[in-house]
Amino acid sequence: MAPKDNNYSIVFCRACKKKMQYTDSSRVRCDICCQWRHLRCTPFTTTNVSSICPSCVDEIFPFCYIQDDVDYNAAILGHRNSSKIDFSLLNSLKLKLSHSYVSPNLLHDDDIDAVINYYNVLLNCLSEYYELPALEKIITSPSQEALLLPLMHINARSLSRNIDAFATELSLLTNKPSVIAVTETWAQTDNDSLPIPGYTSLLKARKNRPGGGVGLYIQDILNLKYKLRPDLSEYTPFESLFIQLMNNKYKNIILGVVYIPPDSDVTKFTKDMDQILSVITKEHRPCYLLGDYNINLLKHDKHIHTQHFTDMLMTFGFYPLINKPTRITEYSANLIDNIFTNVQYIISK
Repeated sequence: MAPKDNNYSIVFCRACKKKMQYTDSSRVRCDICCQWRHLRCTPFTTTNVSSICPSCVDEIFPFCYIQDDVDYNAAILGHRNSSKIDFSLLNSLKLKLSHSYVSPNLLHDDDIDAVINYYNVLLNCLSEYYELPALEKIITSPSQEALLLPLMHINARSLSRNIDAFATELSLLTNKPSVIAVTETWAQTDNDSLPIPGYTSLLKARKNRPGGGVGLYIQDILNLKYKLRPDLSEYTPFESLFIQLMNNKYKNIILGVVYIPPDSDVTKFTKDMDQILSVITKEHRPCYLLGDYNINLLKHDKHIHTQHFTDMLMTFGFYPLINKPTRITEYSANLIDNIFTNVQYIISK
């Protein structure tokens, strides 16, 4: 809670406009704009030292309300002039992984050349940026073949606020993703009503504090059978949700959505993921892990903990499908959202 404000004892909630007494323990002051709000009215973003209201989050992270390319360029620059952005340079940025062999499993591998060739082939497959109309060309028709499911990940930053806009854009696609993974749902409970037409939702809300949350949306037309895998989430305190798609023709496939808050302990998360991937590998199951990891893979060669994370993934045969920046500002381009898989023959788009 914010410290006492000596200038007044009665203030108005910025969200609902109602009076708040100083004795009201449910009020919170944003450390950026210093405006007071009821905690029940506002999903604050919390850090170790600050509480930040959604309005200030939108100013700090200006990608919450992007509707089209014009808004996108304006968000990057803070104004409607994209002349300062070198889009050709941005498009040329690419993750280039080179294994350091720090992982114990690879240190004793007698066939290192084969490992190098394996990842060279997979990682040389470039991901691309697409506008909505172009997605029609790469999203395949609905199929019950689990290994060929079109998958999508979105960072919602409040599904209740953005779900209508997302559902509208989704409705413009003839072929839709079979499974949509969502991070930062900001759902208050696992049973929140946040429907996307044509999909069945599975939500897992953050416990004890606002924000966060993950979810999976499964396309109804496919009539996919699945079971929850809560045992995989037990290995980590970070937010995650896993399901196992049941398939008579192929091996059952594991789908997971993961959200790691900013400034999390990468070393701790790497150890947790090591346990999760160990279980999946022992079961010999194909797997896709979609999410917002807040680990910038573009700095894997400069940040030892990120390097250990990528080494751990490749030890279990996992690799990233996305190798270009996913979060872009005027001053930075980071690759923190990704889809990791152990499926070898899928070509990333």
